[in-house]
Amino acid sequence: MLESIGLNKSVLALSVARMADALGNSILIVIIPIYVSKLPKTYFHLALPVLVGLLISAYGLINSLLQPFMGALSDSLNRRKLLIQVGLAIIGVSTILFIYSGNFLSLFLLRILQGVGVALTIPASLSLMSAITEKKTRGGSMGIYSTFRMIGF
Repeated sequence: MLESIGLNKSVLALSVARMADALGNSILIVIIPIYVSKLPKTYFHLALPVLVGLLISAYGLINSLLQPFMGALSDSLNRRKLLIQVGLAIIGVSTILFIYSGNFLSLFLLRILQGVGVALTIPASLSLMSAITEKKTRGGSMGIYSTFRMIGF
């Protein structure tokens, strides 16, 4: 029955991976203001909302600027699964490194790295979804993918 709406093992795996990266980013959006408020103000004497905004914006800006290039890379290399795995690894490692970050600049660089990781995963994931789904169930498969992503948020 679930196959009739486009759910198979590959769609489920991609959906869960996308959910995990969305969950990690959404948790950071909640934690970033708390974390930044505890950092020493040695180098950046900007207001807390400005620092938080810079961290959140850096991720989105890098992610959106790099996605077209990462999509082209995905198409030219034809190694979508590998790019998704590398992107998820970058996201995971850079998120874990938040624990060891003791200043704003390192947090900023980690957010940029997270943006690079997500920029690798999204175009490759969507391209792979298109390749592994049947035309008649592609809409359902994309719906499942999007649902898991939104659950992560």
